[in-house]
Amino acid sequence: IVLQRPGMLAVHGGKVYVTDRESNEVVVIDSSSGKETLRFGKETLYHPDGVAVDSAGDIWVADTSNHRIARFSSDGKLLK
Repeated sequence: IVLQRPGMLAVHGGKVYVTDRESNEVVVIDSSSGKETLRFGKETLYHPDGVAVDSAGDIWVADTSNHRIARFSSDGKLLK
């Protein structure tokens, strides 16, 4: 898995969520296989930093340079 500038990470439900500040993405990794399963945010995030996953599986991202907290569905679709 290639990350340009990895930032914070969160672990939830057998997955690891990692922000990549340089590529403006969140990368999701299966914790048992170590393989990337999803990459999202390139069109909507700008220097994502923190990441958390709530009990519903929504992914919350500190979108640093856009000055907001963004919420994504478990399949990477922007919700808010």
